[in-house]
Order: sequence, then C-alpha cells, then structure tokens
Amino acid sequence: MHKTPTLWSLEKGQIYIVLLIFLIRGYFQLKLVTSRSQ
Repeated sequence: MHKTPTLWSLEKGQIYIVLLIFLIRGYFQLKLVTSRSQ
C-alpha cells in the first residue's frame, strides 16, 4: 500500500515529461514554419 503513491507520482512525472517534449517539439516546428514563410 505504501508503494502505490510513489508509483502514481512517477507515472504523473512521466506524463508531464512527455507533454513537455511534445510542447517543445511543436514550438520548434512552429518556429521552422514561420521562418520559412518569411
């Protein structure tokens, strides 16, 4: 029962890392598109 909270926080952390990576990737793709169009 003591292991579940740590596992849950670890899963939550992984989800946040994945979201952060997607945000950074999307941001750089957007920058590339805007620099190409100009």
